[in-house]
Amino acid sequence: SPDGRSLGFSANYEGNTDVYVISVAGGQPKRLTWHPNGDVATGWTNDGRAVTMVSARETDNGRSAQFYEVSLDGGLPVKQMEARIFRGVYDASNERLAYIAFGPGYGGLYGGYAGWKGYRGGTTPAVQVMDIKHQQVVTIPGEGAMNIEPFWVNGKVYFISDRDDKDLNIFSYDPASQAIAKVSNETEWDIKSADGDGSTIVYAAGGRLKRIDLNTGQVSNISVSISPDLPQLRTQWKDASRAAESAFISPTGKRAAITARGEVFTVPVKDGSTRNISNSSKTREYSAIWSPDGEEIAFLEESLKGQALVVSNQSGTKEIKRYALGPYFYELREWTNGKSPKIVYSDNHLNLYVIDLATGKSKKIDTAIRRDRVDTAISPDGAWLAYTKEQANYQADLVLYNFARDKSTVVTNRLADVTSPAFSPDGQYLYFAASTNSGPLQVGLNMTSQERPYRAGLYAMVLARDGKSPLLPKSGDEEAVEDDDNSEKGDDDKNDAKKEDEEKPVRIDFAGLSERIVALPVAERNYSNLTVGKDGKLFYVQNVQPGITNEPPGQDERQMNELLRFDFEEKEAKSLLPGVTGFSLSADGSHILISSADGSISVAEVGDDIKPEPLGMGDVRVRVNPREEWRVIFDEVWRMEKEYFYADTMHGLDWQGVYDRFSPLVDHVGRREDLNALM
Repeated sequence: SPDGRSLGFSANYEGNTDVYVISVAGGQPKRLTWHPNGDVATGWTNDGRAVTMVSARETDNGRSAQFYEVSLDGGLPVKQMEARIFRGVYDASNERLAYIAFGPGYGGLYGGYAGWKGYRGGTTPAVQVMDIKHQQVVTIPGEGAMNIEPFWVNGKVYFISDRDDKDLNIFSYDPASQAIAKVSNETEWDIKSADGDGSTIVYAAGGRLKRIDLNTGQVSNISVSISPDLPQLRTQWKDASRAAESAFISPTGKRAAITARGEVFTVPVKDGSTRNISNSSKTREYSAIWSPDGEEIAFLEESLKGQALVVSNQSGTKEIKRYALGPYFYELREWTNGKSPKIVYSDNHLNLYVIDLATGKSKKIDTAIRRDRVDTAISPDGAWLAYTKEQANYQADLVLYNFARDKSTVVTNRLADVTSPAFSPDGQYLYFAASTNSGPLQVGLNMTSQERPYRAGLYAMVLARDGKSPLLPKSGDEEAVEDDDNSEKGDDDKNDAKKEDEEKPVRIDFAGLSERIVALPVAERNYSNLTVGKDGKLFYVQNVQPGITNEPPGQDERQMNELLRFDFEEKEAKSLLPGVTGFSLSADGSHILISSADGSISVAEVGDDIKPEPLGMGDVRVRVNPREEWRVIFDEVWRMEKEYFYADTMHGLDWQGVYDRFSPLVDHVGRREDLNALM
């Protein structure tokens, strides 16, 4: 305030950003505004009786607002003019207003997400000076660069601009002479905010406060020592279940593998305790899958050097083996059975790989032409991989890869968009969903596609030349009666027979294969997550169509999703459960794990009806050391920015130099909000 006794500021104490005032001696702040729109304090009137602020409460432009005064004595804020004002402050006489009309494209300067340093597009504000009495406006030269945060000192306008080498520094403008001068010379850190009084300017850069003496031009550091109680820095137990990323049922349905908050857990369906398999706060682990026999779990471990595939026993007490994968970001897809177990995985550069767990050698299977949309399935004998590959026309083809011959064969013709392949347990069929009308939906930037339905049919590919359609009608003939010896087979004999079926080689005859595709008698809908049960029945999710509903706030349209099952005996589909977003079947077909739109995870026995029971997630908890976790987050975000950027060259940016400059500041972060601001 002009008398130096009070501070006006904006804060979000009660779920909304409002204007407050507090004595410099401390105490309780006084709230001045109550509108649900955000109100941002900018300065004071010269008599100290009101705080000036900007608010978009009467506008519909997200990058602009209007100028108000709000009295310390209470009452509604008073709008001063109709002009668009994003930030503005009076001079000492209240007769002139220095302001910018709209917010910059570099939204990160004001709490947004767009870190567009050096931005030179259309959203670069210029500082303007309004003579309120004479209704005249002068624009300070420098349009096309970023000009923000104007303030007055001794009749001059000072502001922050990146007009010089795209670094944000302080400049001055003399309304009398129209002269512009550079006041600061920060070369390492941008100046994010500044203000001044008399002969001094104080500014913030690189997490420090500095002072400029306007008489001498000398810059000095302001030493601030604060020893607050920071609750977020305490090591504490956190509920990780609310941050669950993936969930898969074990081969016999006794446990579920859950990845959450950078850890891998297994949660019992009925008996036993929850186990943290990875149990490391200094690294992030994710993408966990079960081995076919359920004895082991594989997952990915992230580090600054890249990622590693870790194989652990199911109890988490022994790390079986570790395989370095490389510098990219990966996702585990499948784990084959058989004598030579392998894991199929993909990366964020459109590549699909397989690693032999015995030798540790990886081999690239294929590279997609567009995006990283890939679905996979392993044949029952572990010899074949079915996967989808997106082509230049945005349609995904179905491809079959033979591990032994290291050969991929495309088995569709780019005229349909194929998703979600799934082998039958006996290896006779390969099921998949395919759409011939998905073209307008494939490029999301075209908003005319937003409400077009994605209609896909369900299909069965008969793999062997002499195979039969799964939809053939029953013959009605007499069936041979099993002899007493067969009817009295024990469980061991049945298991041996089952094992023989699984080890029976899957035969695929490519000649005429596309002609042996059979359409299932289901309506064309938006299908996903095809999985075949041990009894041969096909499970899948029917997703809600785009644009079919517009739910009120707080409700999820995925509540309209359905879990369905197609019965080849009855030749019809049955709806089993609503609100399902995904599921996994245990390898023995006994249990199904269900992820629902409300975020819950449940398990049910597979039968004619599905009656899910909540999975006990109460012990999915993590002992979090915030300092360690924040370092992991910072490091991984730095890696992600490079690995997911569209240009490998980073446009010439020294990205390692960026890390070296910003990384030391992580040690000074006191809250998660500070970490977000730093990143």
